[in-house]
Amino acid sequence: MPIAGLVKDVNKLGLRTAWQLFHRQIKLYGFSATVKKLLLRLSTDDGLYDRFRARLERAEIAQVDSAQSLFVSPSIVISGALDLPQCKKYRVMQKVEFFQNRGWDCVYAHYSDATRVLDAMQVASVLILYRVPDSDDLDHCLNEARRLGLKVYYDIDDPIFALDVYQENENLNHLARSEKEHLLRSSVDYQSAMAKVDGLIVSTSFMQSLAQERFSVPVYLWRNLVDDATLSVVDSLQDEQKQGAQGNRIIGYASGSRAHDADLRLVASALAEIMLEHEDVSLRVIGHCSLPSQLAKFSSRIEMLGFAGYRQYLQALADADINIVPLLDDRFNACKSAIRFFEAAVVGVPTVASSVGQFAQVIEPGENGCLAATERDWYNALHTLLTNPEQRLRIAEGATRSVRKSHRLDSEGVVDVGLLSELERSHA
Repeated sequence: MPIAGLVKDVNKLGLRTAWQLFHRQIKLYGFSATVKKLLLRLSTDDGLYDRFRARLERAEIAQVDSAQSLFVSPSIVISGALDLPQCKKYRVMQKVEFFQNRGWDCVYAHYSDATRVLDAMQVASVLILYRVPDSDDLDHCLNEARRLGLKVYYDIDDPIFALDVYQENENLNHLARSEKEHLLRSSVDYQSAMAKVDGLIVSTSFMQSLAQERFSVPVYLWRNLVDDATLSVVDSLQDEQKQGAQGNRIIGYASGSRAHDADLRLVASALAEIMLEHEDVSLRVIGHCSLPSQLAKFSSRIEMLGFAGYRQYLQALADADINIVPLLDDRFNACKSAIRFFEAAVVGVPTVASSVGQFAQVIEPGENGCLAATERDWYNALHTLLTNPEQRLRIAEGATRSVRKSHRLDSEGVVDVGLLSELERSHA
């Protein structure tokens, strides 16, 4: 029965944890979107793979001629977790756009949509899994990929496969205990799934080194980038005036998720000092977070915006005068991509970021952004940008130029050439 999968999930997690996760989904995505996801889960046919294999056995079809011989270019299926819009955009849809721009066929589906995944695999040369946990269904899917002669790659954009690194993330301490424990327990499922494929694809160089330490297969780098869809939205916003109050200067902070409270505390004292000195400065929080106590006295000048559509997010970011990205200096954050710098850059807003991970690699201090390692660094950078509008504009323009030149989806060398060569050989 389709509902068996849901019952199994509740039995595995416990009713209380399952309810907490369900409640979290409602807070993040709204009631309607959460119900749609639940209905998709209920409609998933847990016995599909078993029946498919049984039909093959009855027909005595163990091996087939590889579908690769049908193509003059790679044909790619992406099966992944599509629940988080930003993850779907950067790790799934950007690949679809990239492959199609090269003239390669590419389709995608949620990994729970077994019917669509199996159908697409029959006329494909490559299967890419994005953030798919280990399970019996995954094994069935991989068996079918082997039967068809498909190369299989696994894409991941955070180090959830490395439990020791994930445990360093202090932001998890701000989640409910049951939710934190669930996230940490799931690490083994992702690690197991990643051990079953032909190659791995990751988003940052530090995560690439972590994966190379833990797995014996090739690990390729595919960074998060600015795509045509983002630039199209940006172009449509350029003629619109900033929507901030007259004379009000905005420091923008995009939290991304609820698991960034410890990061925000890094800059809380500097923000409080700045807001005390400059009565026309306000803080705009895009997403969910719990405000540090140092900022409580400025609550009337703090705007809390929940998650909305991507256009609304970019508009809220474009209205800011400065974008901040505070990050704890740990291995978990060293794996993060600099996408929040890229997004601010394309809407013409300068960024002050922690000198961590990819941010330290792509930001040239004083040229296209500012880096901060200490509380005093944060104060100095914010003070300089607020009191020197000419420098603020110059840095913002430098950021826009550097991102549009080097960090677009069609920029030269942004995707591992080794991976592209492997994909091209997959249909030969």
